Amino acid sequence: MAALLGLLGLGKLFPTPPTQPSMAAHQACSALVANCPSFTLTYPSGIANANYQYATNHYWSNANIDGTPACVVFPTSAEDVSEVIRILLHYPSVPFAVKSGGHNANVGFSSVAGGVLISFQNSYGTILSADKKTAVVGPGARWMDAVGALEPYGLTVVGGRLGMFRFQYWKKTKY
Repeated sequence: MAALLGLLGLGKLFPTPPTQPSMAAHQACSALVANCPSFTLTYPSGIANANYQYATNHYWSNANIDGTPACVVFPTSAEDVSEVIRILLHYPSVPFAVKSGGHNANVGFSSVAGGVLISFQNSYGTILSADKKTAVVGPGARWMDAVGALEPYGLTVVGGRLGMFRFQYWKKTKY
């Protein structure tokens, strides 16, 4: 029913009660807050935050909106991601999902109910190498941003046809 309401655009009028996070999920989120306070938001205190709202409500498929994560982390570097994974390894029963742009239609691939959502929406930079042969593109970057950053150098990337979609990889190489 919730998926049908979501498809009709009525999902937020009749929200599905969130899956109650397990004790292990609460502990994992507490550890993330303690070790990564600058980029971790928990439910329900984080729901008023614009980053939390965007991470949990913007998906290609509205079916993914139904799951409410116990917390959302917003890493901006490989070191941040490493720290998050290092912490999550202590909580093997806690489900987690990784979200770049949220364009996977399969529920649970880029969304999670009662677990940890790792959102790359704040990792969107495009950095061109000194020799102008390689560009490092953040996993949260949108095509239009990456193309815009490379265009002044006469370079581009091959990818999606709509500029609002996000990358799925850390690195793109110019051939």
